[in-house]
Amino acid sequence: MPAPAAAATGYGPRPRHMLTEVTHAPTYGFPRIMTPPPPISPSAPRAQAEKEAKRLRRVLANRESARQTILRRQAIRDELARKVADLSSQNENMKKVRACVRPKRKKIRHFDQ
Repeated sequence: MPAPAAAATGYGPRPRHMLTEVTHAPTYGFPRIMTPPPPISPSAPRAQAEKEAKRLRRVLANRESARQTILRRQAIRDELARKVADLSSQNENMKKVRACVRPKRKKIRHFDQ
């Protein structure tokens, strides 16, 4: 097969769809196929089965990874919700303490003057 020629613009290799030879013979509305399909070897069905098995393993691995990611995010979200609840409780307690201390502070300040 000859080396790919430069594209019409002159930059880089030609796109894949432009690499096949095209003749200008009449096709009567049907696309003209210039290259025959690759020959089918005896090991092709086995290779196809191996390829499909590999694809299924990848799909299952991706699903498991997605499931673990969802569980990890759920755990992080639950931990953050627990921290929010704890900090909100602490904040409320501190507001109560501040409300109790504020009048005493005013009395002391008034007394010093």
